[in-house]
Amino acid sequence: MHEHRKRHEDPTATGSRPRHTTARAAEAQRPVPAGAPRPDAVAALQRLIGNAAVGELLGRAGAERSEGAEQQSAAVRGVLRSPGRPLEDSVRGDMEARLGSDFSDVRVHTGRAAHESAAAVSAEAYTSGSHIVFREGRYDPASAAGRTVLAHELTHVVQQRRGPVAGTDTGGGLAVSDPSDRFEREAERVARRVTTDGASEAVADGPDRAPGAVAHAGAGLTVARLMSVDDFQGRTTVGTFQKRGSSIDLVERALAECHGGGAGADDFAARADRLENLVQAAEGYLTQSKSRRHGQVVQELLDECRPEAAIFRQLANAVGLANPLAKARALLTAQEAVLQRVQAAHLDFDSELAKANVHLQTPLLQAVNTLSDAEKSTLVGDDLDLLAGIQADPGAPQVTRDTLGDLLANRGIVNFTTGLPGTKLSEPGVAEKYTLRHMMAQPEGATGRLGSLAHELTHVDAGESFDNTQILLLLRQNLSDAEITALAKERKARVDDLRGLLAGDGTLTDDQKDLFASKLRYATDPSKGVGRYAANFKSKLDAATHQRLLEIEALSAPNSSTLVEYDTVVTQLLVYLHRWGVPQTVPLYTALTQLATELRNDRRAAAAGH
Repeated sequence: MHEHRKRHEDPTATGSRPRHTTARAAEAQRPVPAGAPRPDAVAALQRLIGNAAVGELLGRAGAERSEGAEQQSAAVRGVLRSPGRPLEDSVRGDMEARLGSDFSDVRVHTGRAAHESAAAVSAEAYTSGSHIVFREGRYDPASAAGRTVLAHELTHVVQQRRGPVAGTDTGGGLAVSDPSDRFEREAERVARRVTTDGASEAVADGPDRAPGAVAHAGAGLTVARLMSVDDFQGRTTVGTFQKRGSSIDLVERALAECHGGGAGADDFAARADRLENLVQAAEGYLTQSKSRRHGQVVQELLDECRPEAAIFRQLANAVGLANPLAKARALLTAQEAVLQRVQAAHLDFDSELAKANVHLQTPLLQAVNTLSDAEKSTLVGDDLDLLAGIQADPGAPQVTRDTLGDLLANRGIVNFTTGLPGTKLSEPGVAEKYTLRHMMAQPEGATGRLGSLAHELTHVDAGESFDNTQILLLLRQNLSDAEITALAKERKARVDDLRGLLAGDGTLTDDQKDLFASKLRYATDPSKGVGRYAANFKSKLDAATHQRLLEIEALSAPNSSTLVEYDTVVTQLLVYLHRWGVPQTVPLYTALTQLATELRNDRRAAAAGH
């Protein structure tokens, strides 16, 4: 049981990731054999983005790298070898007007091969570069639902033009987005808005906009980037008979160097060098210029570049560490600096630091993949200690502290490692009762990691409290059929109540609202119900237990996911709200803590035999 479609620490994920792509090919560094996809399509196999509402690629049981994963990869590559067809003129014109981008290069794939490819990765549609692949009947721009799916995927096309995007290695050479990551949330938000109210919605499209431009991505924050050279020149122009001065020219040259090419976006050291040169030039102007006629604009530029220079140097130093455990820790620390700056400066997807948050994932994964088992456990232990810090925080709600205390009390019976998030009863030979995989590379940094870790630890607590089958059901044993049906319906109703409060909340940012909403969807997603877990764990279940799980699925459908992913999500959301500093008097927070209290009381009573 785990949260699906997140980044996966995998030894094959080493090496540089191709840019401007969505589905990663693990073999992209190897020679391309005859009959392989075109170079642009190979590059496009960095990240596979499915429809967040229906994608379920990583919901399979078994090893992360499997024959099934290789078959999925082959199915995707097979479709991407074909040319596809352009969007119909009327559809293209409509979507270009709605999304504010040029889609002349987009190619649509439908038909049997496309259907089988999408089905292989359990997606209604997915995007790879400028190619969009649909299941049968899902490419339907004449319908409202079809336009929403198309707008979602076209948003991913625009995102990839900007550069790499986050994704989870599935083990067969593909990578899939997490529905809660910023790229998926932007796609969902933009698609919903442009197809619901008909309003145009520009998706931040880096290559088609001048540096320093301001745009909006959905309801996101203003895009802020380093001042452009043209803007700087315009703001430092002098009169015909005035001398501009050599010191201001030095600032301009350093700024132009920052905007110049020649260094990869993931070359943190080169970026740090250029920004530090700009800082030096700007400081030199402010101390040496006699007139200081351009002091205001230079100070503004300095305020922009000085903190970024320090952060990129921190990233470069972290990447340069030889010890993998030290490197992983340093990168995680640097990520927090990145995210704090992104939030403080209101940066969005196109900013250099937002891109750095994507690029740092590769060296982080490489470092994690080379750790020994003991070192992986140590790294997870760092996050356990952070959870312990929340548990000891007198400013946290009492139920948050009590719940985390319960979870951390089970620390000694859990074998902690890294990888795709998941919790299960340990295999024979493992001393600890449970094995928990924790994902270290998460786009939301420590907040995402701690929420995910608390989620998985709640599975352990449920296993200890209810002891209800291998899939760690979140309910007591021996409930009657009627009680099971009623419980699933009641839990779905409580989630709907939270959705209503979330919609009316004025304290969370749009990104926070989207992440919160994605977790509520996770708790009630019909595709993540008891039946699926029964199928995944069939080999570990006796016939009677497997049959009973199928009966529970029938009794609780379409709300059966609340019987396996409910308490877990509530705990995760408690961590989010605390980390975000949301006032506890906010109605959403009050309702969540009340629900968490009821769930904890039930687990404690069950554990005590009551």
